[in-house]
Amino acid sequence: MMRPDSIRLKNLADEYRLSFPLPRRHRISQARLVLDFTHSNVLVPSRSQLRVRVNGVTVGQWRLRPEQARRRVSLDIPPELLLEGYNELQFLSALHYTETHCEAPVSPELWAEIDPLRSRLEFRYDLRDAPLSLAGLSSLFDKKLPPQTVALLLPAAEPDEEDLNLGGLAVQGIALRYDYAPFGLELGRLAAASAEGPLRFAVPAARDVVVIAERGKLGEFVSPAVAERIGGPYLGLFPAPGNPGRFVLILSGNDAAEVREAVRAFAWMNFPLPDAPETVIRSVRLRPPQPYQGFPALEPGGAYSLKELGFHTASRHGISPDPMAFELFLPPDLFAPEHAEVVFRFHLAYDAGMRRDSLLEMRINGTFERAIQLPEEGGAQYRDYRVAVPLRSFRPGINRISLQPRLVPLVTGECLYIQTDNLQVTLFDDSRVEMPQAEHYAQLPDLSLLAGSGFPYLAGGDGASLGIRLLNPRTDTVLAAWQLLAKMARLNRLPLEGARLRFTPFDDDRDLLVVGGGVTSLKDGIFHGTPLEADPWHVWRYPAGRRLDPPQAPGWRAWLGRFLAADAGNEARLRDRYVAVAQSGGLGRQALGFSFRHPERPARLVTAFVAEGDLYPAIRALTSPALWSQMKGDLIVWREGSRTLSWQRIGEPFQVGDAGVKTALLFHFSRHPWYWLLAVFAVLCLFAALTHFLLNRFKRRHHPDAEEIAP
Repeated sequence: MMRPDSIRLKNLADEYRLSFPLPRRHRISQARLVLDFTHSNVLVPSRSQLRVRVNGVTVGQWRLRPEQARRRVSLDIPPELLLEGYNELQFLSALHYTETHCEAPVSPELWAEIDPLRSRLEFRYDLRDAPLSLAGLSSLFDKKLPPQTVALLLPAAEPDEEDLNLGGLAVQGIALRYDYAPFGLELGRLAAASAEGPLRFAVPAARDVVVIAERGKLGEFVSPAVAERIGGPYLGLFPAPGNPGRFVLILSGNDAAEVREAVRAFAWMNFPLPDAPETVIRSVRLRPPQPYQGFPALEPGGAYSLKELGFHTASRHGISPDPMAFELFLPPDLFAPEHAEVVFRFHLAYDAGMRRDSLLEMRINGTFERAIQLPEEGGAQYRDYRVAVPLRSFRPGINRISLQPRLVPLVTGECLYIQTDNLQVTLFDDSRVEMPQAEHYAQLPDLSLLAGSGFPYLAGGDGASLGIRLLNPRTDTVLAAWQLLAKMARLNRLPLEGARLRFTPFDDDRDLLVVGGGVTSLKDGIFHGTPLEADPWHVWRYPAGRRLDPPQAPGWRAWLGRFLAADAGNEARLRDRYVAVAQSGGLGRQALGFSFRHPERPARLVTAFVAEGDLYPAIRALTSPALWSQMKGDLIVWREGSRTLSWQRIGEPFQVGDAGVKTALLFHFSRHPWYWLLAVFAVLCLFAALTHFLLNRFKRRHHPDAEEIAP
């Protein structure tokens, strides 16, 4: 178990459920649960116990004794209880502090905790024969498997740009099938082996293999019968020679165009068809891409039901049940005035017999936002219950909205039967979310936008604005580029067919990801004019604290400076300070990421990742959820095996978006409110002067002899 928080059971009776996966390719021969738990030392052992259930069947129980408040136990789980797919593990507690007297059901000494890091599930298994059906690709590249490494085999010793892009698209198909699960990559060359069987090349041990090659280049590596069946864009599944528990997937065709069509088909085949080990593709037809097409993105001014967003009517019961939750995807470049609000119109119902302090806690990304009180003791149903939340409370990309019930029985007390079956609340899926009017406008560079939503690289939906530049042809650089592209595809939830990888500079207009080894790569022209340009020394910046700007001398200039302060509030003059040190020292075992404005295309962003040694392990570590979610600012430093990264902001920001002059001014004035007041004052003065001028001209033309009216 890898949950970071303890599993806490409390009150007279409680339970905790979690799921664990078992892949189709594993045959389980032995399963064991090792449980490390602690409980209150005032419990009565004759009435207190902890039970474990697997898929609804009790497999073990223990009395909770005060003299053994910390215990570590093991329990064998019958393999026949385990199912292919997801299995439910349930912990149930009965906690009592007295045998003869009445008890307070929520007494604070009624608790038990399970340590999720010291507890674990252990399995002994062997591999079944790999299912050789293209309908089962998701069970071959299965997210329920332990972390896998997939080997990509190409005919050439070093990939050219065509191989680079074909491999990148194939890796996207692999990553999307593995979903959130980590996986690794290896790159190798086809090498002849046995002269028997359908496959006649060596395969890496303990690896699943993907081969990408034209038919003409496969000649000596497959049997004539297999080569004959490659009559167009071809996908074929075969057992790995000498290891039927592993598989080989061949993506081929008569020429480069047909190979690309086969790879495209593999990337998009996400439904269990066809049920055959081989297929020849005639064509792959796609509709024009839409922005953020992998997500149900909420557009400005739109109204959406929760059902449209993937939520289905749900009920919760008990004193403190699991929350009802749904997700919203907000475009990362959404910009609106400070007072803009997202309006929720909830359809709710709750049962009778609950105390007036029962409520629903509304949280956005884990942060408490507000409460919905459930005050009617006779129960009630709400339609269009309006909850307005400031747009600034949401983050770019995916937002998790949760409604946590806190339900309290109406009648409580010692020696009283406490009714809890009526503690229930329902959220209906015809509830709605209404978005405010907004524009698409954002400030870059900001690595948190890349981490949360892939912005700006994924804005088009198909990666047409994404280019990945490799600064050298080393294998670790190629694998690092593919791993980054796989991460971007996962963020997009769909393949990025329009993305391109190149060893040479791009001549078309794209936002770039740049990968390469060694700080000497910082001498490349793409870094010209950036703070990290290495010519001839490396200039590293070190934080030197934050401090207020020194006070100005009193007078009208100081007053005007305060009036025109760039940012309002208590931190208006707070500035980050840095010390720039030019030196010969490099990155060592660390890797560096830096995001900056393209030196030749001012509306485009460049994000570079470099390391002195092997870049691929560093990129694989960075793309793990633990590190990826920590990215901020415009510069990060991390190392393989670390749980944290360091970040800072050293470059100059710039704005991107398709908004007009109105939105650009609104964006500027929202950050510089005093400029807005000054602009309004200037407009009023101009209007007054113009009015005075026009009235004087009218008087001279039509009433030249009129006298001024005396006061």
